[in-house]
Amino acid sequence: MVNGIRDHIHLPFFVGSPAFDLPGFVRELKKSTNKLCSSELGHKGQFAWQSGYFAHALGRDRVDSCYDYIKSQQKHHIRMTFAEEWEMMKEAYGKDLVAVANHPEG
Repeated sequence: MVNGIRDHIHLPFFVGSPAFDLPGFVRELKKSTNKLCSSELGHKGQFAWQSGYFAHALGRDRVDSCYDYIKSQQKHHIRMTFAEEWEMMKEAYGKDLVAVANHPEG
């Protein structure tokens, strides 16, 4: 499942190995979807990803609520903009969140 709004998307995925290369995964995901948006969807250079990304690990007991949250993005962001939510997350997670969010793709 992938869902989001104009300025961000959510993509849950399972990581089964401690050797998983998250920056490499994000880099390749952005590269391939950028190519898809330009060639197949007709955006012809008008689509671009932001330079960073945010990743968050979840326990198995939170997977269902994560899927519900992702499914309801359009409704969720009627009540709260992404910028407002980001500020709340920065307050909750502090410096750790800023460091991860600004991490380049490798």
